[in-house]
Amino acid sequence: MSLTGFILSGRFRRYRHILAKVVLAVAALALAGGMPSAAPDFTAPFAGVRPVTGTLPVLVILLRPDDPSDSPYLPLSTPQIQNLSQGQIEGQSRDRIRRQIFGPRKSVSTYFHETSYGAFNIAEAMVTPWLVARDDPSTSVDESSHAFIHTSDIYKKGAWIIRQVEAMTTFRFSRYDKNKDGRVAEDELGVLWIYPGIYGGVGRETDPALVKVPSLSKGVQLNMLARAGDQSHWSLLAHELAHQIFRLGDLYVDHAGYPGVGPLSLMCDQGEGTHLDPWAKMKLGWLKPTIVNEDGWYALSDVETRPEALILHDPRRDRRDYFIVENRWPGQSHEDFLNMKGLAMWRISERDTSGNWARKTISLIWAAGFPPSEQLEPGQCPGRDDALFNGDAAATGYAPNAHSSPGRLVWQDGTASGIAIWHVPRASRNVRLYVDVPPMQGPAMVGPAVAMTGSTRDLDSYEPPYFFLLPPGRRSDDIVGIGMAGDDHVYVWYEDGMASSGTTADFGRYRPPYAYSIPGGRKPKDILAVDIASDDHVYAWYRDGTVSAGTTRDLGAYRPPAPFTVAQGRTPADIVAIGIAQDDHVYAWYRDGMVSSGTSRDLDAFRPAYRSSLPVGRVPHDIIDVGIDTKDRVRSWLHANGSGASIVVTAYATPGGVAPGKPATLTVKAADAHGRVLENVAVTVSGTSGAFSSSTRLITGEEGLAEFTWIAPASVPSTYDGRVLIDIRATRQGMSDGRGLVDVPILSGAP
Repeated sequence: MSLTGFILSGRFRRYRHILAKVVLAVAALALAGGMPSAAPDFTAPFAGVRPVTGTLPVLVILLRPDDPSDSPYLPLSTPQIQNLSQGQIEGQSRDRIRRQIFGPRKSVSTYFHETSYGAFNIAEAMVTPWLVARDDPSTSVDESSHAFIHTSDIYKKGAWIIRQVEAMTTFRFSRYDKNKDGRVAEDELGVLWIYPGIYGGVGRETDPALVKVPSLSKGVQLNMLARAGDQSHWSLLAHELAHQIFRLGDLYVDHAGYPGVGPLSLMCDQGEGTHLDPWAKMKLGWLKPTIVNEDGWYALSDVETRPEALILHDPRRDRRDYFIVENRWPGQSHEDFLNMKGLAMWRISERDTSGNWARKTISLIWAAGFPPSEQLEPGQCPGRDDALFNGDAAATGYAPNAHSSPGRLVWQDGTASGIAIWHVPRASRNVRLYVDVPPMQGPAMVGPAVAMTGSTRDLDSYEPPYFFLLPPGRRSDDIVGIGMAGDDHVYVWYEDGMASSGTTADFGRYRPPYAYSIPGGRKPKDILAVDIASDDHVYAWYRDGTVSAGTTRDLGAYRPPAPFTVAQGRTPADIVAIGIAQDDHVYAWYRDGMVSSGTSRDLDAFRPAYRSSLPVGRVPHDIIDVGIDTKDRVRSWLHANGSGASIVVTAYATPGGVAPGKPATLTVKAADAHGRVLENVAVTVSGTSGAFSSSTRLITGEEGLAEFTWIAPASVPSTYDGRVLIDIRATRQGMSDGRGLVDVPILSGAP
């Protein structure tokens, strides 16, 4: 017997559960190397970077050479600066620096508070007056000179500067020895040296590492001395303190071809004050990432206000290689100067702790390609406004995967990751994206028509997917509703006005197709879902937001259609399946992966929407319908979903936000998995509101593009935070369907 024949035979159905368990067990053993393994801990400290929380006092040392040319800086706009005395200049300079570091927005203090989500703060230990360096006659150098302050060896100079604080001020380090061990370290006190000048300087370890001071029995031991010129922007001061307090490394261009990470981390761009990269936030204990272990839709809020990110990895590799995805939306944050918005994708490789470990660890996947070569000079932090993945533009709205271009999801050694993000959303404060982790399924989630058994939360938790049979001449796409009666017989309604009865695996086993009727002039395609209550009354829900009750032959025999309500923030168009449990509680599944519980007329009366999951490689839109048997096991059936290679759909609306009643252009691109454009692709679009002048286009040109004109609804929708969701489906003979989702905000008051 052939494999196909065996699959369709009764013997396969009889042994399918055993076979599935064997396959899963073998796969688990293969991935684990024969032994179970613990989930990887991506938050573990690395290269000295570990959690830093609480409030840290910071000492600011203002020290300059004994040289009149090295006067503290004041802005040229300072009134009557030429009439100020040296003491007044130094006093105003000190006040300005104090505001830069400890003042209200924007300052180093407010920056650390925001980027840590309140987990880490700094407090003023002391801002010294401007100290004038004194020569130590016992040494061979003049410590008071311009040359010593600005050009001498920072190692020796760093220790010397720390000693001057207790010699020249009332400050005593012993006050900050929290654990009373006779030593003050960077987790007890931050130290920043400010000198007259423009630029900051790379911090260096002090020599000796343990600096003796009179108030401590052992001394001061810092990771490195942070330093910066008094003309520096506050963000440079934060950058230098991040070296010392957090032990973070630089991420700007170096001599080895590292392109930097642009203005997307404080450790590269010190010009205005962008947030730290998500790797640093995670290691510092501020960001709580979601580790993606299965395919599906995932939500991300803006990382500027919410500690959210996704970690994508391959269990077959160890935890040292992974990707981090975050949603950048500057809003009113310290990043409000940024011109870019969208998904930032980072490649992480924790394999090298030698010199320049930060650059060897953290890389940005540049959406539109690396910056131009003239920006890739050592020490620079290049930038381009299209560095983020954003569905608003074709150049940055493509699906990143191992074969995409110019941004590719490959590991540090260049090997393919087997990870993809198939639906890149337009930039928004809250986004949803579809993540495909190994083994990669493809954007159309290719798969046959299958059934499964599970719970309301996990649709295959009891029984993995298995094949089912339909009456002759019918396909899974012909089904409009499925329900389970009190004897666990399965009833199936088809688009041609016929119904059949059978088992979960054979829809025509008990009764071949027979005719049924629908109340109120409705047609089969108007049906959203069907199920059967404990009294064997058949309930049918319709796309116009009504529900009726009747028999399998007459869906309105007992009760004519009446309105029903859905879970908050959703519409009937969002429903993918409805089932009725033995206590007659009604469960509704939605295309955003959520499920609610209620009555036939109020679908969330008992329980608001909560998360539900599907097998790897399938999405809620694949669900045909759901039935709940007499043991309250949830039976689900999924559509067959294409064959052969898959179509990658990229789509975006222009403009990105539309005034009520105004037109927008939807552009759809169809390509194969390698990014090559496709012709002879039929594209169909539909929206939760508004209207298309034509809902179908055939892509025939070499550009692989289809354009649709869409008119926004007359008012701002109450659902989806005032957005309209537009579904795209692309089909071509011999290929799996491509799917996309675009959300367009309707802006009241927009021109």
